[in-house]
Amino acid sequence: MDFPLFYRVRQDFDATAIADIEGCVRHQFGQADFGTRIKKGQSVAVAVGSRGINNLPALVRAVVQSLKALDLKPFIIPAMGSHGGATAEGQARILEDMHVAEGSVGAPIISSMEVVSLGYVENGAEVFCARDAFEADHVVVINRVKPHTAFRGDVESGLCKMLAVGLGKQKGASLTHKFGLGRVIVPAAQRILEKIPVLCGIAVVENPLDQIHTIQLARPHPP
Repeated sequence: MDFPLFYRVRQDFDATAIADIEGCVRHQFGQADFGTRIKKGQSVAVAVGSRGINNLPALVRAVVQSLKALDLKPFIIPAMGSHGGATAEGQARILEDMHVAEGSVGAPIISSMEVVSLGYVENGAEVFCARDAFEADHVVVINRVKPHTAFRGDVESGLCKMLAVGLGKQKGASLTHKFGLGRVIVPAAQRILEKIPVLCGIAVVENPLDQIHTIQLARPHPP
């Protein structure tokens, strides 16, 4: 029997990872100057998704601690579109299963599927935002940045998708998929940035071993 030609292949992965996740997050907040945008006692909705980011509880806990150090009052909201059976209880349970709970991160979990409409973007898609985020004094979004599995574009999975799809809850997720994620994510995220007070995003990049390689605090533009 004739066998095809075989080659021995070696693949080397960049295993660089952040050892002190909480210290890195605190440093990022320490370098940020929020100026007069924040006032003592203001509420902050911290949007957390359903994707299994490595060391997610430590990441969320550090964000909560950093916000408290600014004399703000953070609370956690699920930002996961229609996941969890598109129910408030199901989405809270997903966070709990990922060990994101008040006892582990230091802030209460507020889960609701209520949304408000922020109008329409050019291609006709209606943009929705979680009411809890809309009514908070500030919003912080945490998400992993990576290629999307279903489409290719300048902006795929990341902070903009968390705004457009995650914070849109079931209604927002349904419409962004209906009108095409690649065409809706950016204009929907821009509309949300215009309408709600996003303080910052925490962008996470993982290495090929699914460990956190990079953490970057991203300010909305214009800040």
